[in-house]
Amino acid sequence: MIKIKRILSDVDSPFIKIFEEQTAKISEGSEQSENNLLFLQSLYMPCKKLEEATPREIPLLLIDLLNRVRMISEKSQYYNSSDKIQGLLHNISNEIIKRCKNQVKVSDMLDGDVEQCMQDL
Repeated sequence: MIKIKRILSDVDSPFIKIFEEQTAKISEGSEQSENNLLFLQSLYMPCKKLEEATPREIPLLLIDLLNRVRMISEKSQYYNSSDKIQGLLHNISNEIIKRCKNQVKVSDMLDGDVEQCMQDL
């Protein structure tokens, strides 16, 4: 980048200002991405456990998972907006729904066997 900037400067290019602005945007985006990755990596193992959990195991996993989301919300420099945290929580709730759906048999629901569905969950 420095070499390109030097060449643009040497030839008195009108594009040097645009180049500097774009370079700054790229640097800022890279910093933001690294920071987001640092915080989001803390969710990997808890989400992996959630992905394999039975409905009975989910409540115990949620304590750690939601504490990590709260930590991201409070400590992350870039991933702390309500929209981004809401997106995380939405994805977590979708996974919980998926885990529960996989546990309940459709035939039990359609037959009206509420007790069996409750037992499955």
